Amino acid sequence: KLDEEVAELRAELPDGDAPADPERLADEMGDMLFVLANLARKLKLDPETCLRQANEKFARRFGAVEQRLALAGKAPADATLGEMEAEWQAVKAAERLSRS
Repeated sequence: KLDEEVAELRAELPDGDAPADPERLADEMGDMLFVLANLARKLKLDPETCLRQANEKFARRFGAVEQRLALAGKAPADATLGEMEAEWQAVKAAERLSRS
């Protein structure tokens, strides 16, 4: 079902010069979130807790990226997408090492 909803959301994404329909996008995004929440429940997980933890993980990692960039004398707005991705991957790798 998730694959189906992802395909439906992709079909609503803007294509070239054609503008997106915000109402259709919101509808398809809602359907996808609903499927994900049901999947979490099926796995005996609380979807809100999962989302809260994911938000906390993102904030922690992004804060670490900001710190790493600051050490290089940069702000996130000054970094390229490639630099941001490299720092993100470095932070993830450091977290894996600290857990093992």
